[in-house]
Amino acid sequence: MANEIANLNEAVGIETWNQTQYYAWVMFGSLQTVQAFYWLQAYYYKFWYAKPKSYESENAKGVWYNAYSAWALAETISVITMVIVNVINVLLWCLTATNI
Repeated sequence: MANEIANLNEAVGIETWNQTQYYAWVMFGSLQTVQAFYWLQAYYYKFWYAKPKSYESENAKGVWYNAYSAWALAETISVITMVIVNVINVLLWCLTATNI
């Protein structure tokens, strides 16, 4: 039992990092958080707030069409992927602070 108590006092996880490693961890987490918020607001602004009429454009034949719908699938996949990746990174980064 005394050995178990002694083992509790040993440094683990973040406590074993030097200053450079800690600063890199803080910078990574900070930038991932900023990117997650950026992509969340980009998703909101482009797909919930946008007015499709503002994306109309004219092709070579002079026919108007909704350019928003022409590019929406690729842009939606890209933005949703970035939202998922960055939010997962931020959540995992927060979990690393718990030394799990």
